[in-house]
Amino acid sequence: MDLSVTVTVTLKDYRAFVAYAQNQAKRAMQRESLLGTRLPSLLIWIGIGLSITFIANDPQSRIHAPSAIGAALISLITYGGLVWWHMTRLQEHMLPEPGGAVLGIHHYRFSDNGIHVDSSQGTALLKWAAVRSVEETPTHFFLMLDRCYSCILPKIAFADAKSMASFKSQFDEQLKRSSSSSVPAN
Repeated sequence: MDLSVTVTVTLKDYRAFVAYAQNQAKRAMQRESLLGTRLPSLLIWIGIGLSITFIANDPQSRIHAPSAIGAALISLITYGGLVWWHMTRLQEHMLPEPGGAVLGIHHYRFSDNGIHVDSSQGTALLKWAAVRSVEETPTHFFLMLDRCYSCILPKIAFADAKSMASFKSQFDEQLKRSSSSSVPAN
Protein backbone atom coordinates (compact mmCIF):
# COMPACT_ATOMS: atom_id res chain seq x y z
CA MET A 1 0.00 0.00 0.00
CA ASP A 2 1.38 3.38 -0.93
CA LEU A 3 -1.17 6.12 -0.74
CA SER A 4 -0.92 9.75 0.30
CA VAL A 5 -3.26 12.62 1.04
CA THR A 6 -2.67 16.21 2.09
CA VAL A 7 -5.27 17.84 4.29
CA THR A 8 -5.77 21.25 5.82
CA VAL A 9 -7.34 20.82 9.24
CA THR A 10 -9.39 23.86 10.22
CA LEU A 11 -11.11 24.79 13.44
CA LYS A 12 -14.36 23.64 11.81
CA ASP A 13 -12.83 20.20 11.19
CA TYR A 14 -11.59 20.02 14.77
CA ARG A 15 -15.04 20.97 16.08
CA ALA A 16 -16.55 18.21 13.90
CA PHE A 17 -14.20 15.72 15.55
CA VAL A 18 -15.02 16.99 19.03
CA ALA A 19 -18.75 16.71 18.26
CA TYR A 20 -18.20 13.14 17.05
CA ALA A 21 -16.18 12.22 20.18
CA GLN A 22 -18.79 13.81 22.44
CA ASN A 23 -21.59 11.87 20.75
CA GLN A 24 -19.66 8.65 21.24
CA ALA A 25 -19.15 9.50 24.92
CA LYS A 26 -22.84 10.33 25.34
CA ARG A 27 -23.79 6.96 23.88
CA ALA A 28 -21.45 5.23 26.30
CA MET A 29 -22.85 7.20 29.22
CA GLN A 30 -26.44 6.41 28.24
CA ARG A 31 -25.66 2.81 29.01
CA GLU A 32 -25.04 3.84 32.62
CA SER A 33 -28.06 3.94 34.88
CA LEU A 34 -30.00 7.12 35.47
CA LEU A 35 -30.04 6.38 39.20
CA GLY A 36 -26.27 6.22 39.38
CA THR A 37 -25.49 9.50 37.65
CA ARG A 38 -28.15 12.15 37.15
CA LEU A 39 -30.80 11.51 39.75
CA PRO A 40 -28.60 12.15 42.83
CA SER A 41 -27.48 15.50 41.41
CA LEU A 42 -31.07 16.50 40.66
CA LEU A 43 -32.21 15.53 44.16
CA ILE A 44 -29.37 17.47 45.77
CA TRP A 45 -30.28 20.65 43.94
CA ILE A 46 -33.97 20.26 44.68
CA GLY A 47 -32.98 19.81 48.34
CA ILE A 48 -30.92 22.99 48.22
CA GLY A 49 -33.91 24.85 46.81
CA LEU A 50 -36.18 23.50 49.52
CA SER A 51 -33.61 24.37 52.19
CA ILE A 52 -33.49 27.94 50.95
CA THR A 53 -37.28 28.06 51.21
CA PHE A 54 -37.23 26.77 54.79
CA ILE A 55 -34.58 29.29 55.77
CA ALA A 56 -36.42 32.19 54.11
CA ASN A 57 -39.80 31.38 55.67
CA ASP A 58 -40.87 32.38 59.16
CA PRO A 59 -40.41 29.32 61.41
CA GLN A 60 -43.81 29.98 63.04
CA SER A 61 -45.76 29.82 59.78
CA ARG A 62 -46.49 27.00 57.35
CA ILE A 63 -44.44 26.48 54.22
CA HIS A 64 -45.99 28.06 51.16
CA ALA A 65 -45.92 25.21 48.57
CA PRO A 66 -45.68 27.44 45.46
CA SER A 67 -42.71 29.24 47.04
CA ALA A 68 -40.99 25.94 47.81
CA ILE A 69 -41.49 24.69 44.26
CA GLY A 70 -40.35 28.05 42.86
CA ALA A 71 -37.20 28.01 44.96
CA ALA A 72 -36.41 24.46 43.85
CA LEU A 73 -36.91 25.42 40.19
CA ILE A 74 -34.76 28.53 40.54
CA SER A 75 -31.99 26.43 42.09
CA LEU A 76 -32.27 23.89 39.31
CA ILE A 77 -32.18 26.56 36.58
CA THR A 78 -29.22 28.25 38.27
CA TYR A 79 -27.37 24.93 38.49
CA GLY A 80 -28.08 24.16 34.83
CA GLY A 81 -26.96 27.62 33.76
CA LEU A 82 -23.73 27.39 35.73
CA VAL A 83 -22.94 23.97 34.28
CA TRP A 84 -23.65 25.21 30.74
CA TRP A 85 -21.53 28.34 31.24
CA HIS A 86 -18.65 26.36 32.74
CA MET A 87 -18.69 23.73 29.97
CA THR A 88 -18.79 26.40 27.25
CA ARG A 89 -15.79 28.19 28.74
CA LEU A 90 -13.95 24.91 29.20
CA GLN A 91 -14.50 23.93 25.57
CA GLU A 92 -13.30 27.33 24.34
CA HIS A 93 -10.11 27.03 26.39
CA MET A 94 -9.47 23.55 25.01
CA LEU A 95 -9.54 24.59 21.34
CA PRO A 96 -6.24 24.15 19.53
CA GLU A 97 -4.26 27.23 18.65
CA PRO A 98 -3.44 28.26 15.09
CA GLY A 99 0.12 27.24 14.27
CA GLY A 100 0.01 24.37 16.75
CA ALA A 101 0.16 20.65 16.07
CA VAL A 102 -3.55 20.07 15.34
CA LEU A 103 -4.62 22.79 12.91
CA GLY A 104 -2.96 23.42 9.58
CA ILE A 105 -1.61 21.39 6.70
CA HIS A 106 -0.83 17.72 7.29
CA HIS A 107 0.56 15.36 4.70
CA TYR A 108 -0.25 11.70 5.34
CA ARG A 109 1.54 8.92 3.52
CA PHE A 110 0.19 5.44 4.13
CA SER A 111 2.61 2.60 3.55
CA ASP A 112 2.97 -1.01 4.66
CA ASN A 113 5.13 -0.01 7.64
CA GLY A 114 2.74 2.67 8.97
CA ILE A 115 1.34 6.14 8.58
CA HIS A 116 3.89 8.89 7.96
CA VAL A 117 2.64 12.30 9.09
CA ASP A 118 4.40 15.51 8.04
CA SER A 119 3.33 18.93 9.27
CA SER A 120 4.89 22.27 10.11
CA GLN A 121 5.50 20.90 13.63
CA GLY A 122 7.50 17.86 12.57
CA THR A 123 7.31 14.33 11.26
CA ALA A 124 5.88 11.22 12.86
CA LEU A 125 5.47 7.57 12.02
CA LEU A 126 2.40 5.86 13.43
CA LYS A 127 2.40 2.08 13.41
CA TRP A 128 -0.75 0.46 12.07
CA ALA A 129 -1.37 -1.06 15.50
CA ALA A 130 -1.92 2.49 16.83
CA VAL A 131 -5.08 2.89 14.75
CA ARG A 132 -8.00 1.51 16.77
CA SER A 133 -10.61 2.20 14.10
CA VAL A 134 -11.54 4.35 11.16
CA GLU A 135 -14.75 6.27 11.72
CA GLU A 136 -16.58 7.92 8.87
CA THR A 137 -19.03 10.81 9.02
CA PRO A 138 -20.64 12.55 6.05
CA THR A 139 -17.76 15.07 5.94
CA HIS A 140 -14.72 13.38 7.56
CA PHE A 141 -12.68 10.28 8.20
CA PHE A 142 -11.32 10.00 11.73
CA LEU A 143 -8.39 7.63 12.24
CA MET A 144 -9.05 6.89 15.90
CA LEU A 145 -5.83 6.46 17.88
CA ASP A 146 -7.63 6.68 21.23
CA ARG A 147 -11.08 7.67 22.52
CA CYS A 148 -10.47 11.38 22.06
CA TYR A 149 -7.45 11.48 19.78
CA SER A 150 -7.59 11.11 16.06
CA CYS A 151 -6.04 12.00 12.75
CA ILE A 152 -8.66 14.20 11.09
CA LEU A 153 -9.10 13.70 7.35
CA PRO A 154 -11.70 16.01 5.79
CA LYS A 155 -13.29 14.30 2.80
CA ILE A 156 -12.87 17.49 0.79
CA ALA A 157 -9.16 16.60 0.54
CA PHE A 158 -9.97 13.73 -1.84
CA ALA A 159 -10.22 14.49 -5.54
CA ASP A 160 -13.44 12.57 -6.09
CA ALA A 161 -15.66 9.79 -4.76
CA LYS A 162 -13.56 7.16 -6.56
CA SER A 163 -10.32 8.20 -4.84
CA MET A 164 -12.15 8.33 -1.50
CA ALA A 165 -13.53 4.80 -2.01
CA SER A 166 -10.06 3.58 -3.03
CA PHE A 167 -8.55 5.13 0.11
CA LYS A 168 -11.18 3.57 2.31
CA SER A 169 -10.85 0.06 0.84
CA GLN A 170 -7.03 0.12 0.91
CA PHE A 171 -7.05 1.47 4.44
CA ASP A 172 -9.53 -1.15 5.66
CA GLU A 173 -7.44 -3.88 4.02
CA GLN A 174 -4.27 -2.61 5.70
CA LEU A 175 -5.99 -2.50 9.10
CA LYS A 176 -7.17 -6.11 8.63
CA ARG A 177 -3.64 -7.21 7.72
CA SER A 178 -2.06 -5.42 10.66
CA SER A 179 -4.62 -6.77 13.15
CA SER A 180 -4.26 -10.33 11.88
CA SER A 181 -0.46 -10.13 12.04
CA SER A 182 -0.56 -8.81 15.62
CA VAL A 183 -2.67 -11.75 16.90
CA PRO A 184 -0.34 -14.31 18.49
CA ALA A 185 -0.53 -17.83 17.10
CA ASN A 186 -1.56 -20.62 19.47
